[in-house]
Amino acid sequence: AELSNEISERKKIERQITHLATHDSLTNLPNRHLLIDRLDHAFTSARRDQSKVAILFVDLDSFKQINDALGHMKGDLTLIEMANRMTSCLREKDTVARLGGDEFVILIEDLENDKEAYEVAQRITDLLKQPFTIENHVVFIGTSIGILFSDERYTDANNMLRDADTAMYHAKDNGKGRYEVFDSSMHNKVQSAL
Repeated sequence: AELSNEISERKKIERQITHLATHDSLTNLPNRHLLIDRLDHAFTSARRDQSKVAILFVDLDSFKQINDALGHMKGDLTLIEMANRMTSCLREKDTVARLGGDEFVILIEDLENDKEAYEVAQRITDLLKQPFTIENHVVFIGTSIGILFSDERYTDANNMLRDADTAMYHAKDNGKGRYEVFDSSMHNKVQSAL
């Protein structure tokens, strides 16, 4: 009995360590490491099943001002609220991950059509611009989203994230509080700027 208790305790600790290694400690969302693993898996499945996947790269528009004005603790509470709101917009099989700072990525699998991803992006845009209260402070925050659809030319999750990030910066440059879909002309612009 003592040995089986020790084994089950050790397994519990191993599960906790694995969870800590694959999840963001603040929001408890999957972290970059787990997201890349899920992205690779999702894109491999999509190629095999001839289905479609989308990535939404989400960046909070006014987060730095909240951190500067209200402090990092309230900034952390804002991130937790945003994570909860995004999670509430999605289906069970979709993934929201926090890359760090105020950057999140949403993985939408088994898309029927592109419109589904636009609808998710619009729901998130609408939900995140609703004001909320953090310790008696009414906070307004918006979001800029870059959308990337699966494509045969992508074989690497990091390249997919890079292009979704590029689309997000285009959304920011075009007025914030909106979403933009990645196309190769965006990548060409970034390269010529470099």
